[in-house]
Amino acid sequence: DPGYSFANIVPNGSFEQGFWQEKVGDYHNYDKKPIIDMRLSKEEKTNGVQSLQLEAARHIAGTYQAGIQVKAGAEYFLSFDYQSPNAEMAEYRINFDDPKETQIKETLPRKDNKWHTFSKMLRIPTGASSISLTLICFPKDEKTRIITRYDDVRLVELPAFVNWFYYVNAPKEGLTIPKEVEFKSVNFAKKSIHI
Repeated sequence: DPGYSFANIVPNGSFEQGFWQEKVGDYHNYDKKPIIDMRLSKEEKTNGVQSLQLEAARHIAGTYQAGIQVKAGAEYFLSFDYQSPNAEMAEYRINFDDPKETQIKETLPRKDNKWHTFSKMLRIPTGASSISLTLICFPKDEKTRIITRYDDVRLVELPAFVNWFYYVNAPKEGLTIPKEVEFKSVNFAKKSIHI
């Protein structure tokens, strides 16, 4: 569908232009003694020359990208890469600007020291026009500096796939848009299509 570019709408999703924010965010400010940090890692990355590295020993470190424009009712594909040498988990949060102030929050367990890709389909709630996407690093205790890295953050608008049909074999001749396509439902699992 030429109406969809499938472009990533997260600005600076691979952190090639630096941080999303100037300072690391404190997401559990229970006293005035945080041990949190944010830096760019050129040693560990999946896309481009660097990734985001969040660090936390006391309090919870995070950063966010706000004002990402979306369409209410539309579907989007969210994905990002995450890695850690010592964290128990990674976490992301999405806050919508709809009247209900919908939030999605998901914890991702760390299995090993390798990079992993997380992906999820999102349906934008009614009344929402933008989202805020937050990436989090949790501490383990007050001494160990926990590191969580993120890279290649992507949010892509998807077409509505209901009543779409796909030709799955490579054609021998070039295809053109047909003059007319009609279909009717024979039953739940079968459709009759006339081209």
